[in-house]
Formats: sequence, structure tokens, C-alpha cells
Amino acid sequence: MTNIKHWKKKGFFKAATLFTSPRLTQGVDVELSCEREKLEDHPGVYLIVHEGEVLKIGQSSNLYNRIDNQYKCISNSTNTFIREEIKEKYTSVEFYVLPTSKEITTVAGYTFRINLQKGLEEAMLKEYWDKYQDIPKLNRQKN
Repeated sequence: MTNIKHWKKKGFFKAATLFTSPRLTQGVDVELSCEREKLEDHPGVYLIVHEGEVLKIGQSSNLYNRIDNQYKCISNSTNTFIREEIKEKYTSVEFYVLPTSKEITTVAGYTFRINLQKGLEEAMLKEYWDKYQDIPKLNRQKN
């Protein structure tokens, strides 16, 4: 479970590499490993991996935006923390993703999208915690 091989068996595939780069002010850049269409406007769960070790389990309502825009360019506590860790400890990391479907439901007359990726992320972190009594290195909370 701490190794990407476990997750690849469950359908995760490599989507991108995030690497240190002097080209951008934030000091990291992204190179996609798959077609942009496989990520853009797709919700899902992602893993940040270094040399096969899973460092973070995360989720997003738009995988492309999360990987190529937010981690690369947007400054907030999580993105800045991840960028600094990559620059200081890893030089480059890989993103593996598992897109989830966009489910729509209606309750009490309200129609809305069900956030499957959030539930999947929580289940994965719970399983990780139950097995190791810990969370991946770059996760900051267990959820």
C-alpha cells in the first residue's frame, strides 16, 4: 500500500511528473505523461509518488487543474508545502491518478453531483491508517 504497485493494480495510471525548475517563480514545473483530455474536467483521486513510494493521497474535482495549475502555480498552505518538500527532498515526483465518474442525484428536490472522489480518498486514507497507524508523508491530516 505504501508502494505504487499496489495502486496500479487498482487502476491508477501515471499522469504527470512534477519537477524542480528555475523556469517558474514557484520553482517547480509539470510534464504530462498522458493526454490532457484524460484529466481535464475529470474528478478523481491522485497519488504523489517518489521512487515507487506513495507520499500523498489526494482528491480533486478536476485532476488536470489540480496537477498542472494548482500545484505548479497557486500559492496556499497545501500547495506551498508540497512544492517546498519537492524542492528540498525529492527533486521530482510522479502523479498517478484514478478518475471517478460524475454521479448526479436528487434529494428533497435538489439535484447535485455526488463527490465520489472525496469518499474514495477518505476510504483509502482510512485503509492506510488502519494498516500503518500513520498517513503518507505529504498528507497533513487523516481526514
